[in-house]
Amino acid sequence: WKVFNGFTGVLDQEQTNEKVYVKTIQPLLFPQLITKKQSACIFTYGHTGSGKSHTLLGYEGENSLGVYKYATDDLISHLNENNVKISEDLDKLGLLVRITELYKDKVIDLLTGDVCTVREDDCGVARIRGPLVEDEEGRIDQKTLGLFCR
Repeated sequence: WKVFNGFTGVLDQEQTNEKVYVKTIQPLLFPQLITKKQSACIFTYGHTGSGKSHTLLGYEGENSLGVYKYATDDLISHLNENNVKISEDLDKLGLLVRITELYKDKVIDLLTGDVCTVREDDCGVARIRGPLVEDEEGRIDQKTLGLFCR
């Protein structure tokens, strides 16, 4: 578990999504995430209508991109710059994204629309699991969460 020692700042309603990205998410990605080959989580919390989706996804219009778009553009640009230097395809860097939503005691995979479950593993770490599915032969299996890979 990561320990947080309090707030690092407060952003008011006058901040653009780009400024929110630069102040809060970009420092997670560069250089820490890229150089240490770790993962990052973007977590938003607030009342319905408080602007979570607007901040993450943006809305129609060129000047109203969400922080996901800024992060995606930065990460893909970084991958492309570094992959030019790598000759073997299997050695090239990639990007894996999973997007889930917790709403009213349900966890939803936003890439597939499936309702997921949250379970604690043997080490006490919470894991999000896809739904159980039955194949043509009657076998039960765990459905893989939706993933966007590049």
